[in-house]
Order: sequence, then structure tokens, then C-alpha cells
Amino acid sequence: MRIGLDIDNVIADFDKKLLEECKKEDQKKRNYGIVNPYARNVSLLFD
Repeated sequence: MRIGLDIDNVIADFDKKLLEECKKEDQKKRNYGIVNPYARNVSLLFD
């Protein structure tokens, strides 16, 4: 079995989809939105 990972987002735009899902989850829980737009990690964007 061979497993391939798309770590540079050539095949799929994983970062965009992850950000969309994080925004949806934030709206459900706290609805603060992005509190640190310059963060380098998605987990640090939100409160």
C-alpha cells in the first residue's frame, strides 16, 4: 500500500478548506472571528 501526502498544496488547496472549516466552527462556539490575522499557524488565528 502506498500513501501520498500533499504537503505543498499542489493537488488540493488544503489551507483554504481548513480556514473555512475553522471559521464555521468559530461561529458555532464563540463567534469572535480571526483575532490575529498575521499568525503563521491556523490554530493561532482564532481565540
